[in-house]
Formats: sequence, structure tokens, C-alpha cells
Amino acid sequence: MGSIKLPHASGNSMSIAAPATNPASDLELKLPATVGTAGQVLKNSSTPGTLEFGDDSAGKILQVVYAKLDTAFLSTTLNGVDTGLSATINVGHASNRLVIICSALWASAGNFCYMYLSDGSNNVIERPGASGSRGRFHWGTEYNGDASSNFNYHASRDTFQCVTTPGSTGNYTVKLRADNSENQHSQRCVHLNRNINNSDRYYDPIGISTLTVMEVAA
Repeated sequence: MGSIKLPHASGNSMSIAAPATNPASDLELKLPATVGTAGQVLKNSSTPGTLEFGDDSAGKILQVVYAKLDTAFLSTTLNGVDTGLSATINVGHASNRLVIICSALWASAGNFCYMYLSDGSNNVIERPGASGSRGRFHWGTEYNGDASSNFNYHASRDTFQCVTTPGSTGNYTVKLRADNSENQHSQRCVHLNRNINNSDRYYDPIGISTLTVMEVAA
């Protein structure tokens, strides 16, 4: 079995040996064009037999981006409105996955109110499959009654999480957006980080909504 011996100036050496068994045909292993940087790993690229350096090893969390919204949001015109809660992550490899967790404190006046996560182009992330004429959102249709209802003091904490693959490198933005299938009605609106009543009293508290995006190596 052949090998290449690389001797050290002090006498010892390191050898690169041929395969332990005879391959079915001649093989070629191409080294990367760079030496990489500290902490990177050497792995097979998308082209078999070509090695590349990368920061990702399967299952490893490469980076975490966290954002929070601690101010109140209210919109009475809901046809795909940004709530102001968003996070942008720089994806290092097209096949990596993103774990997205959004926790929102919200209330809705009336019904037909929805919220969902979208990308920077306002496309719904991990949208549910079509089912007749039903809306496809991540959470919503919370019904708090009319203006005289005790539900004016109610706000709920809802969490949505998903895993998605952007399919490309570079900046990827995740946004929390609000929607309403009947946005002409003034009472049908989403309140974020507050209840409907929203008076300056102890029992009308305010809160925060958060968004966490993690890049996980494929």
C-alpha cells in the first residue's frame, strides 16, 4: 500500500496513506483553494470529492439572533401590516436550517384577526397547506367580544415555532405581521404588548414580544 511520507526537520514524519481497500475505480480528492480560518471544519462540498472549509458541522447551532418589541402596537387597517418585531440573520450555507421562535403578547378586538411570520419579501414562512377558503396563518381568530366586554382587560401570550430552510446564503429577515380578513371594521384590530382597554392603571399592564432565530448546520 503506497503512501506519501512528509519528514520533519527533526527526524519524525507524517504519512498520507492509500485506501485500505482497493476502490472500484480511480478516485480524486480535491483540496480547497484556501487554508480556512480558526475553528472551521474540512468537509465534503456539494460536488463529491471536493473538500471545502466551513463553520458548520451537522446539528451545530452556528448563531443566534434575538429581537424584542417592548412598545405597544395597534393597527385598525390589517391587510398584511408589519408589527415592528423583526430579526435579520446572515445565513452562511444554503442548506442550513433556521429555527424560529416567536412569543407574542397580544389581544384582538372582535374577530377575524390573525398574525403570522413572514420573510423579508412578506411571504408566509412555513405556511399551512391550502384547505378550501380558509385563511392560512400561524395564530389568530382570537375573539374578545365587543367594546363593553370584560375581555377588554385580556391579553394572551402565544408562541409559534418552526424550522425552515432559506435555500440561499446572505441576509434572511423574519417579521411578525398582522392581518384581518375584514379590515373595514374599526373594532377588528390587533393589539400587541397591551390589552384593548390600555388605560394607565395597574390592571392594564404592558409587556414585550420576542423573536429568536437560530441557524443550525445541515
